[in-house]
Amino acid sequence: FLEGISEEKITEGCRRFKPGNSFFLTPIFLSSGQQDKIATLNQQFAVDDSMRQTGFKNVRHKTFPAGH
Repeated sequence: FLEGISEEKITEGCRRFKPGNSFFLTPIFLSSGQQDKIATLNQQFAVDDSMRQTGFKNVRHKTFPAGH
């Protein structure tokens, strides 16, 4: 599943396709720039939070000191 850091879509995919519980153990890596003007820090952390609230257990979010 390809996810964008400025817009979270996997929650809707889970609602629509109803994957099994093991799907929520899938490792997810988010990488984003701290000075990104396209995907702001607020958007990045909202995506992270949404995935965790959906039930994903293995989310890792790393930021780097750059833009998009």
